[in-house]
Amino acid sequence: MSVQNPWSAHYQKVWMERASDPALPLWLRVAALAFGRHRLNGHANFAMGELGKLLGKPGPDGKPKPISNSAVANAISKAKKHGFIAEDSMARCLVVPRHAVTLGVGGSVHTKCCLH
Repeated sequence: MSVQNPWSAHYQKVWMERASDPALPLWLRVAALAFGRHRLNGHANFAMGELGKLLGKPGPDGKPKPISNSAVANAISKAKKHGFIAEDSMARCLVVPRHAVTLGVGGSVHTKCCLH
């Protein structure tokens, strides 16, 4: 028997850990946040300014320093360009590609996103 499009499941905690790694490119960290937080409907919602905080790097004093809104927008744009997140992703809601990801935690596949 041949499987034409095999799939597997992933642990979202691992993706959240990857998202917090400042050594990774910002666009990849954005994708990791999408994979680490998406619900059954494929959407990962964030509070205003939350992505900037999650993607921040430690400042000289060791405290996390959020990245700018423009840096967040650029990272989202690059993650879209690389095909890691869906085109309708934005700073308040990252969407995993429907052709590549199924399942998730919470809600249902039919839950309407409050931001889309």
